[in-house]
Amino acid sequence: MKICFVSDSYPRVDRSGGIGVYTRTAAQTLAARRHEVHVLLGKRQKGYDTNDGSVQVHVRLVRWIPILGRWLDGLGESFCLAWALFRLHRRYRFDVVEFPNWEGYGLVAAFFHFVPVVVRLHTSMIESVAALNRLPKINERYMIWQEKMSARLAKAVVTHSDSHRKSLQAKYGLKSVEMIPHGIEWPKDDSHPSGNSLAVLCVGAMNPRKGADTLLAAIPIVLRQIPEAEFWLVGSDADHAMEKKLREMHPEINTGRVKFLGRVEDKELSNLYADCAVYASASVYESFGLTFVEAMARAKPVVGCSVSAMPELISHEENGLLVPPNDPVHFAEALVRLLSDRVLRIQFGLTGYEKGKTNYSSERMAKDIECFFQKVITT
Repeated sequence: MKICFVSDSYPRVDRSGGIGVYTRTAAQTLAARRHEVHVLLGKRQKGYDTNDGSVQVHVRLVRWIPILGRWLDGLGESFCLAWALFRLHRRYRFDVVEFPNWEGYGLVAAFFHFVPVVVRLHTSMIESVAALNRLPKINERYMIWQEKMSARLAKAVVTHSDSHRKSLQAKYGLKSVEMIPHGIEWPKDDSHPSGNSLAVLCVGAMNPRKGADTLLAAIPIVLRQIPEAEFWLVGSDADHAMEKKLREMHPEINTGRVKFLGRVEDKELSNLYADCAVYASASVYESFGLTFVEAMARAKPVVGCSVSAMPELISHEENGLLVPPNDPVHFAEALVRLLSDRVLRIQFGLTGYEKGKTNYSSERMAKDIECFFQKVITT
């Protein structure tokens, strides 16, 4: 097959979020299965073409609509991407193109249907706003509509967790949504690093949806009971707001016990997963939760909240612990329990490793995508 993925980012081109990481994993694994794979990226910069191994990457300039762009956020980008895709399609004759629902990038291409369009449902604007406990702004209302219509006009729709499928199937009014969980490149060896310290690793932006306030409130509770514990916090912290907040509220906490690491390179992040004792996230919403899988791949016990897709990844009392959202006391109790019991950490970690290896490998994901795309092309 000739496949094209459209994405908002790509790890070899820029700093990537979840959509970019998924795109590269899917593209590389499908290319390894001898498909011709392309990636189209819309950027506000001069376009160019490059390669990531056997994956062909096409960076194209996108523009917003002057004045109207303030309210119709994303429409200009959708037109630009559709035009860029049309030109690439004339050259390469794609069999199928996958767009993310985010900001409705695929709306125009799906409307003109010059190539079979699949929309993959990642975390949507409607879910992001709801997680912040507020009403959407004018431009966000438009993006919600555009995301919804891009999915409705697509030839097929796919997502990565049963929870997310049910949620957006209802919100978007979709009759059918395929479910293919994300996958990662699973470690080739069966070693299970135990970690050299009592460190809790947390990966995710320091913002309300990711449960930053809950995490910060739990840290002093944990340190009072386990003074030798450490917290390694990976992810953007706008203007160091959360770090300043913690230092001001708890000056007694040694800076070496809580490390705000910001964004880190892939190799460093891999080492952090290997060296930590527990992986935890207080996120109040995850359409999938890829960081939990990355921790499971290193045989780490995980702690998350009992909402959205997290119970699909975390089997309570088997490979980790689930706690109520926005509850720093229970979150801290779960961390203390795991940090205090090395045998339990190893037991949960091994169970998670086997669960992840079976269900969340990139090879399994690529096979499922391959079958799904074949069905889309032939129907």
